[in-house]
Amino acid sequence: AEAIQEDTADADLFQDEDTDFTEDSALYDAYFAEEEQDVVSVTFPLDLNTATVDELKFIPQVGDVTAQRIIQYRDHLGGYTQLEQLMEIKGIAEKFFERIEPYLYIGDNDNLEE
Repeated sequence: AEAIQEDTADADLFQDEDTDFTEDSALYDAYFAEEEQDVVSVTFPLDLNTATVDELKFIPQVGDVTAQRIIQYRDHLGGYTQLEQLMEIKGIAEKFFERIEPYLYIGDNDNLEE
């Protein structure tokens, strides 16, 4: 009989009738906020000439600033022609380049400005 009482007591912890879990409650918003965020799917290697900032940030040790610099330099160049051009960007030295190189490739350049 005691085991049944304990189970009932535990059930009360999860079925609090005072908990407001309707769609317009703050609790509901907090619970489902993460699920409603956009999901970015990334497949490596990334095409350096089409990758977005969000995609580049999936590369280990590439943060927001580095990803933005990669995109800005791509725009400045009119597109990358070789991966080694990344080492011309502030903050990307040879060792760092060697770590991120396996995650990148240069795609078809036909759509780039010449």
